Amino acid sequence: MVNHHYISTPFGIFCIMTKSCISIRQLLHKGENQIGLYFKFDRELISIAKNIDGIRWSTSNKCWYLPNEPDNLMKIFTVFKDKAIIDHGDFFDHTAMPKNRVSSPGAVKNYNNKIPDEYTNLLIRRRYSENTIRTYRHYFREFINYFPDINIEDLQEDHIRQYQDDLVNEKKVAPSTQNQAINAIKFYYEHVLRIERKTYYIERPRKERKLPDVLSKDEIGKMIHALNNLKHKCILVMIYSCGLRRSELIKLEIKDVDQERKMLKVEGAKGNKDRYVQLPEGVLILVREYLRQYNPKKWLIEGQTGGQYSGESIVKVIKKSAVEAGIKKRVYPHILRHSFATHNLEQGVDIRYI
Repeated sequence: MVNHHYISTPFGIFCIMTKSCISIRQLLHKGENQIGLYFKFDRELISIAKNIDGIRWSTSNKCWYLPNEPDNLMKIFTVFKDKAIIDHGDFFDHTAMPKNRVSSPGAVKNYNNKIPDEYTNLLIRRRYSENTIRTYRHYFREFINYFPDINIEDLQEDHIRQYQDDLVNEKKVAPSTQNQAINAIKFYYEHVLRIERKTYYIERPRKERKLPDVLSKDEIGKMIHALNNLKHKCILVMIYSCGLRRSELIKLEIKDVDQERKMLKVEGAKGNKDRYVQLPEGVLILVREYLRQYNPKKWLIEGQTGGQYSGESIVKVIKKSAVEAGIKKRVYPHILRHSFATHNLEQGVDIRYI
């Protein structure tokens, strides 16, 4: 059955005919800001939702929900891509925020202060990624509205320190979150207002020295042999053997494979940098066989109906291979990149090259 759904956009309200529609709304649940996902009973959507890290079901609100954070918002749009229409309605409108927010000292009651247009425009002109722009806007909005009765022009260094103290002592955020908030604030004062650093000096948290998770070569081998699907095997082997990020594999096009030079061109990687990586002979043979059988049109790894492969599908492939290989560790795509670097180091490859 085809359903009619009305989607609000900056250009008006449109009627969309689709099988599924998910409405996301700002939700205040148990004193915390959440993203609420509302949709009619659908086994496939429920199955997808259950695989999202941190998601829970609210009986009182009759919806799935997870913490209202930029990463989680991106995750929703990613996992439900091609599966449902996401109706965000007035989700991004500051007036749609819950009237009562987290009850910690200095908590924002409403978004009174708006982000200056120049802040967003400069991020765009400097070609920051969409994800970075979204993250910076989120944390800068939180900062300028931490003091709802003070105009943004009147915020001083003491206010920045007070906000930081609340992040660390009251909200107990991770150092990475604190750093993101600092970067968002710095961008405004340093690049938008062009104020010298000394007027808004910010202390950064001490960097954590954690060792990355790593799989052994034997465990990698078991995961590869556990996969019977050629496309899935190609995904795992390329991420590990070429040291790719998940996002880099998704963006690869057929033209990026230089079979003669046995090289792979990775464009627009982290930091908007390009690089070449070696394509080992064994991997090249696997890629050639994959291209012959699947005959993708543009993207090297395409979905069942064409188009880019989804990041969530890669996660499922990697986790499935680990389960079938009997590996008890927590396995995720990036652990293959860590393992690639570690195994190269163990073989005597110069750390500067790695």
